[in-house]
Amino acid sequence: MSYFRQTRNVELSTIDYIEACINSSWSGVTTVKSFAQVYADTIKLPVVCIRLSETINNRREIGATTLDNHYSLSIDIFANSDGQRLDLADFVESTLKDGWTYSLYSQNPSNREVLNKVSSGRITVESFVTNARIELMPTTEVKDRFRHNITVLVRPGVRLPIDAISSIESINISDNITCTIETVGPSLIAHWRMNDNFATTDVEDSLWAYTGIANQFTNLLTVPGKINTALSFNGSSDKVNLNTTIPINTANSIAFWSKSNNIATAVPILTNNVSTFGIFTHMQGGATGPIMQHSGNYKYWQNQSAYNDGTWHHWVFILPAIGTLLSTAKLYVDSVEIGTGLVQNGIASSDTWDIIGATSGSWYNGDLDDIRVYDGPIDQIEIDRIWNSGAGTEVD
Repeated sequence: MSYFRQTRNVELSTIDYIEACINSSWSGVTTVKSFAQVYADTIKLPVVCIRLSETINNRREIGATTLDNHYSLSIDIFANSDGQRLDLADFVESTLKDGWTYSLYSQNPSNREVLNKVSSGRITVESFVTNARIELMPTTEVKDRFRHNITVLVRPGVRLPIDAISSIESINISDNITCTIETVGPSLIAHWRMNDNFATTDVEDSLWAYTGIANQFTNLLTVPGKINTALSFNGSSDKVNLNTTIPINTANSIAFWSKSNNIATAVPILTNNVSTFGIFTHMQGGATGPIMQHSGNYKYWQNQSAYNDGTWHHWVFILPAIGTLLSTAKLYVDSVEIGTGLVQNGIASSDTWDIIGATSGSWYNGDLDDIRVYDGPIDQIEIDRIWNSGAGTEVD
């Protein structure tokens, strides 16, 4: 296996992140990484070109004894009009502000077309160096007529996966060097931003693993969301079928924004089609409040109907590992843990999820935004990050 160095990892992580954000919110925008691709006859505008333009190795943090690499990233926008240029520039700027996942990339020598990546920290923006239109002569290349450049200075914060520590036999630390090992928390395995607004039925997973199919075009379901836009479900026929089922065979977390005022029936969020497993914000009549169900075994929290009040609320369910007691499951609403729930037949069992907004005989009635599934139990730090003081965030 061939592993990439930090410079290429920073560039590829940024390209993957911006491309996923653009594809989830825009139609017909091409993302490339070289000017040669921009000016190719086969590439039509608008185009966003993402490049790592400079490695800066002379910056030192206050109190540090070594130099840290920082990187200058250039994002060039080639638009069809001045209005489109401004819209794309504003979108890219807002996308970059909160940072993004830093991944380690590797390549199998026997198949260089396929890249593997592992999340290993976050890339943070230290400053916006440039954010302006590029003024060129009127007679220049037609693709340069409405061009914009955003240049940012970034730094990757690298985390060492805990399972890698066992392979380190010894670490010699001199008196003037501090060594910090940060364990990597659970990773996202699915993330539906719910920004789909097209004449298609696709509901994109930003990680490209569990894209769903709505029962009607998403431009007919789009409503104002907690963050950007959301999808609305009518309570009788709207649902999203996942093209691949999500296996639930370990501890998982699910987080989402919900806006509903209907508690007359069960309110399913993410379930399977026979109702043996699912996440519900309310059951019949709201009497039992939120519930997580494992093949007939379940845990519920009573008297939570106040959260179905027609305003946005952020929900986080933390599921226990398969084979362990459901009593350890947790629920957070608006970043606050809800008290002890009641358990029926209390062992967590394996199952699958394959539907958003419906299950056998029950339909979600309301709006859903920014649905996330993690491969483990997230902590209060991650809950607070995605709650974001009530504003929410779509950053992975």
